[in-house]
Amino acid sequence: MAENPHSPTAGDGAGPWRHADGKIKQKIQEWINTLVDEVAHGGVGMQAGLEGIRAALTGKNPVWAAIKGLASGLSTNAKIALILLLALGLLLGPVLVSTALAQAGSRA
Repeated sequence: MAENPHSPTAGDGAGPWRHADGKIKQKIQEWINTLVDEVAHGGVGMQAGLEGIRAALTGKNPVWAAIKGLASGLSTNAKIALILLLALGLLLGPVLVSTALAQAGSRA
């Protein structure tokens, strides 16, 4: 595939970074697929819902109980994927927000 000469990274040696970027996107997609498969086929959503209802009936926080019920029903691989996705979100969140704000500011 030929490089686009109008690309902002054309000719700046960013080739290896593009390859790494693709690998990162692929790994994130694998983590997301692991979580989706676990929730869709593992009955985890039902367990989380039941825990939330149980907590609401006993006067406890149903949201926190549902989150704990969801986490307790996940497989080890799904728990690892969830932790990695949360960590990635916490690390990249501020960068993505500041980038979006900078772009919005430059358009105004």
